[in-house]
Amino acid sequence: MKFLPILTGFDQLYHCCSDDLYYYNDQPFSGVILTYFKDKVKQSQTTCTKGRIQGRYQAWYINSHLKVTGNYQDHQEAGLWTFYHDNNAIARTGYYYSGNRVGYWKAWDKQGRTLWSGEFHSNDLVNTRYYQRK
Repeated sequence: MKFLPILTGFDQLYHCCSDDLYYYNDQPFSGVILTYFKDKVKQSQTTCTKGRIQGRYQAWYINSHLKVTGNYQDHQEAGLWTFYHDNNAIARTGYYYSGNRVGYWKAWDKQGRTLWSGEFHSNDLVNTRYYQRK
């Protein structure tokens, strides 16, 4: 598998808006894409297959704490995704299907207190419950 580091000023890998694919040397890219903040701290990692994002996706804050984990299937969010606050506390979790939020989602504040929970049907939030802080 190819690894392709993307640094500031790296211009050979590009994302084409007309077909939404990633290209390297004018060919759809297959391999791992790593992005970095300017100080060379890892920002994100994902995999492309024939220009389409596929498989595990992870992103980090500048302080190296995890920001988000999830999976892509055929260039769209799929399955369980977990988002984190910059202090490493879980911010929210939920499921995607074909790039749409579906099923049960829940959100927490930085101290771990539940903020809300609800169910999504094709990105539409239904049956929402908000929790009061004590």
